[in-house]
Amino acid sequence: MNKPTWWPECPWPKEVWPMTQEEYKKAIPDPHLRTAISGFLMRLGWELAEEDIFKKMKEILLGEE
Repeated sequence: MNKPTWWPECPWPKEVWPMTQEEYKKAIPDPHLRTAISGFLMRLGWELAEEDIFKKMKEILLGEE
């Protein structure tokens, strides 16, 4: 993906949280619970990403900080 230069960096880099998908499956073997947890974390991550992207867009487009 060709991101604009102002695009925020991922706040959850693999270097800090290196868990693989296989490790995740072992840690939470119940597929229903794993799906529920994944969904919750994805929603939370999306909300945080929206805030970061909106803040950065306001800085660039409106000169707000």
